[in-house]
Amino acid sequence: MTLMSLNLTSQILCEADSVCVGQDGELYYSIDSSNIVYWDWIVPTSGVVTQNNGDSIYINWTSMGFFKVGLRVKDNQGCWSDTSWCYVDVINNSCGLSTGINPICVSHPIQQLPIHIVTGQPNNGVWSGPGIVDSTKGEFHVGVAGIGSHVILYEQTSGRCPVKCDITITVTPGPLISPIYID
Repeated sequence: MTLMSLNLTSQILCEADSVCVGQDGELYYSIDSSNIVYWDWIVPTSGVVTQNNGDSIYINWTSMGFFKVGLRVKDNQGCWSDTSWCYVDVINNSCGLSTGINPICVSHPIQQLPIHIVTGQPNNGVWSGPGIVDSTKGEFHVGVAGIGSHVILYEQTSGRCPVKCDITITVTPGPLISPIYID
């Protein structure tokens, strides 16, 4: 008795070069599937299969990194193919905003300078909200914003993975003291 195996001659096709964390990416294989009875997808633990159509699957990625996904099939004669592999680059699209100082006192002289808000992404998005004096650099100015809680928005729509997030910056009046009178 000779063991037979199918040979998948081409690679699995990835929908795109990269996908975003938290979004579905499609992988599919183009083959005459008339005699295929079982599709065995090999997915790393950082990917959750959200839809399996046999010759295609959708994977939602839970973490960033470079991952390998495999496929092998079984035909109606019981023969298994070799495993075909696809490599998926999963990109982090989280924002991770921080200002370094919060709350901020409106009366402190050092804090009258613009504060640069930092993201976990290249700063090629747009900033908006009270106190933003430069929408491309993310400069927040305490004197322009004034006292109160201010929601600052950051949105980056270019690239494969759009980023949209916000941060709240609280500006306080600072300590108040009553004048001392001497009789």
